Amino acid sequence: MIRFYNNESIEDKKIFLENYKFLSNAYGISPKIRILSLKSRRDLEIKLKRKISHQEIGFCNRESIYILNRNEIIRKTVWKKKHLSSLYLHELVHGFNYALNKQRRPLWLEEGIASFFSGMNLNNFVQAAMKKNKLIDFERLFTEQQWNSKISILKYHQSGSFIGFIRNKYSFKKIIELKKKSHPNKKTFRENFKKIFKKDFVELVREWKRYIKESSFPKIKRPWLLDQIEGLDNRT
Repeated sequence: MIRFYNNESIEDKKIFLENYKFLSNAYGISPKIRILSLKSRRDLEIKLKRKISHQEIGFCNRESIYILNRNEIIRKTVWKKKHLSSLYLHELVHGFNYALNKQRRPLWLEEGIASFFSGMNLNNFVQAAMKKNKLIDFERLFTEQQWNSKISILKYHQSGSFIGFIRNKYSFKKIIELKKKSHPNKKTFRENFKKIFKKDFVELVREWKRYIKESSFPKIKRPWLLDQIEGLDNRT
């Protein structure tokens, strides 16, 4: 069940409801989620208690999604109207993940699932980063602090790419099972990972890297992404 508490447009409500239905079918659950629209970037900064980049549009806190209204997103962030559905879907995934398991760690899994669904899993971008030896060790994307310390959006695409690889090799049901077994302790998480996939985490990461290295992907159409590989953020 999804509820709206502020003045979302009819068009936005339709997008959220369609995405909710899509995720409900994928996850097999229908969690309670509240959507609260924020009028300005300043309102979002007050909620987060920090400055935000021009890529940030909202966040999910347990069952509540706080998100900038569409006009503020289009006028004050790097995103355009065509991106709204993917952005809303990304935040909704966090609400569904919370319903599965209130534990967010590891962050690469939490954000990777959301990034996979919202299209932030550009394998060509990840491949370009690999060629420059810039991939981020997943062990350094485990906690909230580790995740937030990385500026480059590579962390989203890398995590989303890995989740996509797992989905294609196994199934999304396996990813749901892994999310249910999320654990803040790295050792326990790895043990759970091995029970589910019958394979060590490091071994599966190695297979994913081999896939990225040996596959042929389209050229990157957005040159500014290449700056992100170096950790630069020239769009904020």
